[in-house]
Amino acid sequence: MTEQVPDGPGRCTYLVGIGFRAEDVPEARRSAILTAERARGIELITTGNLVRIWRQPGGADSISIWSADDADELHALLASLPIAPWTQFQVTALAHHPLEAQARSAAPSPKCSQEATDADRH
Repeated sequence: MTEQVPDGPGRCTYLVGIGFRAEDVPEARRSAILTAERARGIELITTGNLVRIWRQPGGADSISIWSADDADELHALLASLPIAPWTQFQVTALAHHPLEAQARSAAPSPKCSQEATDADRH
Protein backbone atom coordinates (compact mmCIF):
# COMPACT_ATOMS: atom_id res chain seq x y z
CA MET A 1 0.00 0.00 0.00
CA THR A 2 1.39 3.39 -0.95
CA GLU A 3 1.01 6.13 1.64
CA GLN A 4 0.52 9.74 0.73
CA VAL A 5 1.40 12.62 3.00
CA PRO A 6 -1.74 14.70 3.54
CA ASP A 7 -0.92 18.19 2.38
CA GLY A 8 -4.04 20.01 1.38
CA PRO A 9 -4.11 23.44 -0.18
CA GLY A 10 -1.62 25.74 1.49
CA ARG A 11 -0.04 22.98 3.61
CA CYS A 12 3.69 22.30 3.71
CA THR A 13 5.36 18.99 4.49
CA TYR A 14 8.52 18.74 6.60
CA LEU A 15 10.91 15.95 7.50
CA VAL A 16 11.96 16.51 11.12
CA GLY A 17 14.78 14.75 12.93
CA ILE A 18 14.32 14.94 16.69
CA GLY A 19 17.42 14.50 18.83
CA PHE A 20 16.17 14.16 22.41
CA ARG A 21 18.69 14.25 25.27
CA ALA A 22 16.77 12.41 28.02
CA GLU A 23 19.80 12.50 30.32
CA ASP A 24 19.56 16.31 30.44
CA VAL A 25 15.98 16.28 31.76
CA PRO A 26 15.93 16.81 35.53
CA GLU A 27 15.28 13.40 37.08
CA ALA A 28 12.62 14.77 39.43
CA ARG A 29 10.60 16.06 36.43
CA ARG A 30 11.42 13.36 33.86
CA SER A 31 8.33 11.18 34.35
CA ALA A 32 5.91 14.14 34.22
CA ILE A 33 7.61 15.61 31.14
CA LEU A 34 7.55 12.30 29.26
CA THR A 35 3.88 11.77 30.15
CA ALA A 36 3.06 15.29 28.91
CA GLU A 37 5.10 14.61 25.75
CA ARG A 38 3.09 11.48 24.95
CA ALA A 39 -0.18 13.39 25.42
CA ARG A 40 1.01 16.27 23.21
CA GLY A 41 2.22 13.83 20.56
CA ILE A 42 -1.17 12.13 20.43
CA GLU A 43 -2.84 15.54 20.14
CA LEU A 44 -0.57 16.51 17.23
CA ILE A 45 -1.28 13.21 15.47
CA THR A 46 -5.02 13.78 15.94
CA THR A 47 -4.83 17.29 14.45
CA GLY A 48 -2.87 15.98 11.45
CA ASN A 49 0.25 18.06 12.17
CA LEU A 50 2.36 15.05 13.14
CA VAL A 51 1.75 12.79 10.17
CA ARG A 52 4.16 9.91 10.92
CA ILE A 53 6.91 9.23 13.44
CA TRP A 54 9.58 6.54 13.64
CA ARG A 55 12.07 5.80 16.41
CA GLN A 56 15.68 5.31 15.44
CA PRO A 57 16.89 2.04 17.00
CA GLY A 58 19.44 2.33 19.78
CA GLY A 59 18.42 5.68 21.24
CA ALA A 60 15.76 8.27 21.90
CA ASP A 61 16.05 10.03 18.51
CA SER A 62 13.23 9.93 15.99
CA ILE A 63 12.41 10.88 12.42
CA SER A 64 8.98 12.31 11.62
CA ILE A 65 6.82 13.83 8.91
CA TRP A 66 4.97 17.02 9.86
CA SER A 67 2.34 19.09 8.08
CA ALA A 68 2.02 22.84 8.74
CA ASP A 69 0.84 25.97 7.00
CA ASP A 70 4.39 27.33 6.93
CA ALA A 71 7.75 27.27 8.73
CA ASP A 72 6.46 29.63 11.43
CA GLU A 73 3.63 27.26 12.33
CA LEU A 74 6.03 24.30 12.35
CA HIS A 75 8.36 26.21 14.68
CA ALA A 76 5.48 26.91 17.07
CA LEU A 77 4.39 23.26 16.98
CA LEU A 78 7.90 22.00 17.74
CA ALA A 79 8.34 24.58 20.50
CA SER A 80 5.07 23.34 22.06
CA LEU A 81 6.56 19.92 22.73
CA PRO A 82 7.27 19.43 26.45
CA ILE A 83 10.69 17.93 25.55
CA ALA A 84 11.65 20.91 23.35
CA PRO A 85 14.16 22.44 25.84
CA TRP A 86 16.18 19.20 25.72
CA THR A 87 15.82 18.55 22.01
CA GLN A 88 17.68 19.43 18.84
CA PHE A 89 15.51 19.58 15.71
CA GLN A 90 16.76 19.03 12.16
CA VAL A 91 14.12 20.36 9.75
CA THR A 92 13.97 19.81 6.00
CA ALA A 93 11.17 21.31 3.92
CA LEU A 94 9.87 18.81 1.38
CA ALA A 95 8.40 19.46 -2.05
CA HIS A 96 6.69 17.03 -4.37
CA HIS A 97 8.95 15.63 -7.04
CA PRO A 98 7.59 16.38 -10.54
CA LEU A 99 7.71 12.68 -11.38
CA GLU A 100 5.44 11.78 -8.46
CA ALA A 101 3.07 14.65 -9.17
CA GLN A 102 2.79 13.57 -12.80
CA ALA A 103 2.27 9.92 -11.90
CA ARG A 104 -0.44 10.76 -9.37
CA SER A 105 -1.91 13.67 -11.37
CA ALA A 106 -1.49 15.76 -8.24
CA ALA A 107 -1.53 19.51 -8.15
CA PRO A 108 1.86 21.04 -7.28
CA SER A 109 2.44 21.70 -3.61
CA PRO A 110 2.73 25.24 -2.26
CA LYS A 111 6.17 26.81 -2.10
CA CYS A 112 7.35 26.01 1.40
CA SER A 113 10.57 27.11 2.99
CA GLN A 114 12.65 26.94 6.11
CA GLU A 115 15.36 29.17 7.48
CA ALA A 116 18.86 28.55 6.13
CA THR A 117 17.52 26.47 3.22
CA ASP A 118 17.39 27.46 -0.42
CA ALA A 119 13.96 26.04 -1.27
CA ASP A 120 14.50 26.76 -4.97
CA ARG A 121 17.38 24.30 -5.37
CA HIS A 122 16.83 21.02 -7.24
